[in-house]
Amino acid sequence: MKKKLIFFMVVALVALFGWNNGASADPAKVIFKGNYDIVAVSSDNVHDMVEEQPDGTYADEVNNVQQRFRLTTIAATENVKGVIGLEIGWDEWGKSYTVQSGLGTETGTGGDTGVIADTPSTNIEVRMAYIDFNIPDTGVSIMAGKAPLYTHQQVIQTAAGPSPGIQATWAIGGGSKLKVYWTKLVEGKDPRAQDWSGEGDSDYDFYYAEYSNKTKAMNWGVYGGYARDYREINTTGSLFYGPPGAPKPYDETSNWLGAFAGFMAGPLKLILHGAYSSSDFKAVRAGVTQDRDGSGYYFRAMAFMKTGIGLLNLGTMYTPGDSDRTDNAWDGFRTIEGPTRYPSLGLFGPGPNLFLWGNGVAVEEYTQICLPPGGTDYLGRWYTNVGLTIPMGKAKFIAELWILRTVEDPSDPKIYNQTYRDEEIGNEIDLELHYALTKNLTLKAELDYLMAGDYFKPNATLDPDSAYLAAVGVSYAF
Repeated sequence: MKKKLIFFMVVALVALFGWNNGASADPAKVIFKGNYDIVAVSSDNVHDMVEEQPDGTYADEVNNVQQRFRLTTIAATENVKGVIGLEIGWDEWGKSYTVQSGLGTETGTGGDTGVIADTPSTNIEVRMAYIDFNIPDTGVSIMAGKAPLYTHQQVIQTAAGPSPGIQATWAIGGGSKLKVYWTKLVEGKDPRAQDWSGEGDSDYDFYYAEYSNKTKAMNWGVYGGYARDYREINTTGSLFYGPPGAPKPYDETSNWLGAFAGFMAGPLKLILHGAYSSSDFKAVRAGVTQDRDGSGYYFRAMAFMKTGIGLLNLGTMYTPGDSDRTDNAWDGFRTIEGPTRYPSLGLFGPGPNLFLWGNGVAVEEYTQICLPPGGTDYLGRWYTNVGLTIPMGKAKFIAELWILRTVEDPSDPKIYNQTYRDEEIGNEIDLELHYALTKNLTLKAELDYLMAGDYFKPNATLDPDSAYLAAVGVSYAF
């Protein structure tokens, strides 16, 4: 089966990128780009922020080697290009797909023994596949397929999880640009999907429009979004949703409005971004009909300044959550959800915690800006950071301090009534060192240390413990 898969992939690539029949006016120029990463990781307490107990509970120490290979093939002719991106990993060395159902030690990490006989499952996936073309003399470009579609600063939807859709971009002139896209996230029936992604007849679409203007003095823009998420859940049953039976609705519509600006203020480059969301949510859970409207907002400010030793950056991000879970509202800033693999396609979605998202070579697929202020609870987030990037010839050193807290107090009786917890998530220090071994090969080392606060207390008797993640690896980019 694996040989057939590889054969068909080769045939498809040859057919798409290699053939030029009589109707082709110009041969395609084929370009290969890629990122190959191999990383050794050591961490402790990054999943629960609690020290391992004598009975073995709260044990989450990790020591392993992981790798991820991404290859992007671009076939380009005049005004047109076709893109296919393949991904292998992250894979954890020494773990078997067959025995462990494709999972390694850490959630979302694949396993590969390197034994050729272990072939019942494959970890090669098509990360993106799309066509991008310009309409001559109009300033309009169209992108269609499974593509890295994203909203401004990737807040509502991040390009880390490419999704199928169509995007049109119009360069109006004078530095102005209009971008609109539609993406299809869930469609039809998926009997093997998780409850939240819709096992029955489901339909989930997201629409986005953004106008921006860029000049030497400043750049600014406004945007709006609309999501229609209609799903049927509980077709297979669960402890939470009740026994299987007639499909139950899980319907939500959401709206967004946002604005952003970037400009110089003396020696500082300032970037401001604010957004507002509203939603209408209806669902049937455990025989109870939930009908909740909600709203929320997001604000982020960043400042950058060149100094004698490097680039200084400052920032703050503030987004409230739900301050009263006893009423009929479901407040908090919304992002869009995704298909089974990605619980959320926005920056605020459920993630293990801030710590694992890391700065650069940590194991998550996302980038430094993807700090999950929403987390897995109803509490808002307030993050403040200061950092310094120091170039040193072939090397680059990055240091970052994060001060982390929730907006609401989890001990509040109207929220969680957990009197042993408070708003202090903690303070995190991130250190990175990059060294260019060659023009394309970089050695990366990272150390992240979180001084965890009482937000992470699991109960009244256990205290949170500091967590760390150390990683060293090589990255080949071409």
